[in-house]
Amino acid sequence: MTATPLPLWTTGVTLASHARWPESPLEWAIGVVAVAVTVWVLWLCVRWTVSPREDAPDHVKRSILDDDVAPPPRPPAP
Repeated sequence: MTATPLPLWTTGVTLASHARWPESPLEWAIGVVAVAVTVWVLWLCVRWTVSPREDAPDHVKRSILDDDVAPPPRPPAP
């Protein structure tokens, strides 16, 4: 099987010896879907890191952030 020649705009770009461009519409579709999913996941990661929207009073993080929690009881004396 002969690889498709690379376009002229890639002159000077070094690719691995086994690299080749997509040859069929299915290969292009797989690549486009992979890029779209990657961009979507990166967007969600940034959005949830910047604004997690965890405002519920019973959220688990409140047990760590609240200072009004009573200290644990002292162990019994021996």
